[in-house]
Amino acid sequence: MEILKIIIDDKLYPSTMSTDIVSIFHIEYCGNCFPDKDWTDFTEPLLNMWTYNLVKNEYINNVDFILYFMDGSYRMDVFKDDSMRLEIKCINSRREEVVEYSFEYDYYEFLKELRKAIKKFNYILYKKQMHIGKFESVYKQTIISTKELTEVIKRKTER
Repeated sequence: MEILKIIIDDKLYPSTMSTDIVSIFHIEYCGNCFPDKDWTDFTEPLLNMWTYNLVKNEYINNVDFILYFMDGSYRMDVFKDDSMRLEIKCINSRREEVVEYSFEYDYYEFLKELRKAIKKFNYILYKKQMHIGKFESVYKQTIISTKELTEVIKRKTER
C-alpha cells in the first residue's frame, strides 16, 4: 500500500489579530499533492475538523462525509465502508466540480497519519514557544485531538 502523508511545513504564519495560524498544508499520495504542494491553509482548525469527522464516523459503516480545506474550494469526499476502508475523492470545485484524483486507504492508517501530522504541528508550536501565551489554546486543542485519535487507534487492537 502506498503511504499517505499529511504535509505541514515548519514555517508558520500566525495572525496578529487572532489565534489563526497558517502553514503549508496538503496531502501527498502516490506523487500527487492535494490541493497542491504549495497550498497554505488554517492548520489547527483543519486538523481538528478532520479529527472530529473521522472519529465521529468510527462506528458507522457505509457512510459519506467530507474533509474540507478551509481556504479555497477544495475538499475530500470520503466514503467509509464496512471493512474500514476509505474511498477518498480529491475535489476541486473552483470553476466546476472536478475529481482531481481518488484513492482508497485504510481508516486506521489515515488516523495514524493525521495523528502524526498533529504531533508534528504540536512540536512546531512548542519549538517556536507558541505553546504558551496567545496560542496556548491552539496547542491544548491539538493535544486533545491527538488523544482522541490515539483512543480510536487503540480500540482497533481491542476488537
